[in-house]
Amino acid sequence: MKDVIKLTTLEQIKAYSDPYRLRIITFLRNNMEAATVKEIADNLGEVPAKIHYHIKKLERAGIIELIRTKEIKGIIAKYYYLTADRYDIVGENITDQAKQVYKSEVLNLINDYYDTSRSEVIESVSGRISEGHQSNNVSILTRTVYLTEEEFEMINKITRELIGKHEKKADGLIPCHIFTVLSKQK
Repeated sequence: MKDVIKLTTLEQIKAYSDPYRLRIITFLRNNMEAATVKEIADNLGEVPAKIHYHIKKLERAGIIELIRTKEIKGIIAKYYYLTADRYDIVGENITDQAKQVYKSEVLNLINDYYDTSRSEVIESVSGRISEGHQSNNVSILTRTVYLTEEEFEMINKITRELIGKHEKKADGLIPCHIFTVLSKQK
């Protein structure tokens, strides 16, 4: 697996930014190991045919790949996993006529992440308060900071590494939701 893959074509950007496909990518990332279409479908509560269609789109875009096959009761199980730890969307190489589509896809991606995170946080905090937990429910931080290009890259890298170290489930650990955006402003 590569550290970073740059998504530069409209096909790659559309494949990656589709909200349904993001669920598949998120499952694979959180699972931290290759999975079959059936395993992904079971986890997402979907039918394998629907997952298979989206797996093929992600595979054509170079976002996931077939890692291995295994024969199980006479059936060949195909195991898929991510091709990179991180995907950067880079729009400079797409045509002018596709720039509006690119912008729309990126904004849809941000909107979907925001909506999903908002729902998860509200549900979690509401549930904890209803159960009588009064403190340590949520940590909220929003700031405008002033950085050099190098500091921007450093904070982005440190944040990704810190979160990456804590993505594996283990006994005694509590699941926490993190939604972070580091965006250069005009």
